This record gives sequence, C-alpha cells and structure tokens, in this order.
Amino acid sequence: MYRETILLSFDPGTRKTGYAVFCNELLVEYGLIVNKKDEVDIESISAIFTKYPITDVAIEEQYMQHNIYSTKKLSAWRGMLEGIARSYGIKHIHRIYPKTWQSTTLGKGCGRLKREYVKKASKRMAELLYNIKITSTDVADAILIGTHTAKRLVYERKYAAANG
Repeated sequence: MYRETILLSFDPGTRKTGYAVFCNELLVEYGLIVNKKDEVDIESISAIFTKYPITDVAIEEQYMQHNIYSTKKLSAWRGMLEGIARSYGIKHIHRIYPKTWQSTTLGKGCGRLKREYVKKASKRMAELLYNIKITSTDVADAILIGTHTAKRLVYERKYAAANG
C-alpha cells in the first residue's frame, strides 16, 4: 500500500501566486495569493499548510529572464515558499520547469507557442480537466503544475509499493 500524497503546488509571481492542493490526483482547493506591496503574504500561505497535512510541495522553476529585477524577486519568492514549506516539516519539494509540466499537460508542441497562447491553453486545459471556471492564468498554471506532479508521484509511489 502506498501512502497518500497531499500536494501543494505553486506558480510563483512577483505580484500574484497561484496555488492548488491535491489529494493524490484529486484537486481539493485552488486559489490566488496577492502579494501586498512587495511583501510575501506569509499568513495566507501558512493557512494552507495548517488546513491540510501537506506531504509534498511543487514550485515552478524559472528560466533566466531578460529582466534581472524580476528574476531576483522571483528567486527570493521561491526561496521564501521553500522556507515556509520546510518550516512545516515538508521534505519533498519538487522544482518543476515550465516546459516539463507544459509538455505533459498541454502537449509536446506547446514549446513552440508564444507565451500568451500557452497561458490561454493552460487556462482552458485546467477548466476542461476539472470542470471549473478559472479567472487567473496563475491559478491555471498552479493547477497544471500540480496535475503533472501529482500524477507522477502517485505513479512512482504505487510502483515503489508494488516492487517493495
């Protein structure tokens, strides 16, 4: 028997961060955390960790951007998310590159699309997969990051349990 996975996935942004919570492969909660004037909303993030027995965290990794200021802020924000996760005893933190989750959830050809089309496709795919209405592409991305990671973790853990 494999252990239950409670996954919290993040699509970090300098202004808004999408998040999604999964129990194995079931989407349980999703939402948007709005940063207050360059400050991390630690209370909102902590509330999620206290509400669910999180076992794993998935955070979208970033590629080096042209804007060094944004890159620096995103790196600090991701580090803060990892630090909060570790303060709650989370040992399994998965850094997921955009092309990885996009190719498994949107298809292999999405890498050739412009960013705006990938965002639209992400929103539409999350809505179709879970029969929900999403207003933010940050939330859609967090859901698909979680979908990618949850499927992989459930498969890996079932396989490990079967092959002991």
